[in-house]
Amino acid sequence: MDGLNVYDSCAHGSVAAAAEVAALSGAMLLQASSPHAASTSVLHSLAAGIVALVIFVACGFLEIGGGYLVWLQIKDHKPWWLLLVGCVALSAYGFVATLQTQDFGRVYAVYGGLFIVMSVLWGWAVDGVRPTVYDWLGAALCCVGAAVIYFGPTPSSASASASASTSSAA
Repeated sequence: MDGLNVYDSCAHGSVAAAAEVAALSGAMLLQASSPHAASTSVLHSLAAGIVALVIFVACGFLEIGGGYLVWLQIKDHKPWWLLLVGCVALSAYGFVATLQTQDFGRVYAVYGGLFIVMSVLWGWAVDGVRPTVYDWLGAALCCVGAAVIYFGPTPSSASASASASTSSAA
């Protein structure tokens, strides 16, 4: 079982996969010492990041596009079928978002930063509203916040390091 499949299984709550991760951790540490294993690990991480980004962008188009179509029908009295297509796109967004393998809160927090940037770009490309310096500054601040959430320690990593330090102190 490769690292991505083990990760996906753990993310979906498989106790057997979690046990396998624990059993394989020593073997993976030994393999990680070889240059080939390190490059394979980097490639797996890069591939997982690209997949996550593609899912985020697809979610952005579905959510922003769907919301925009609903907006056009309700606010600008465009044809009724735009409302229907917008609702279908918004529903599809809900399903596509579940393809992410991280936990819900962190994924949506990080997605929020990308969503804001995509919304500013959508307004510029579709509505012709040129973003101001304040639009870009606000979007950048949101992306910094999303990066802090994404790269910050998780509660499980914080409790693991806390328990490691208390066991080494005893």
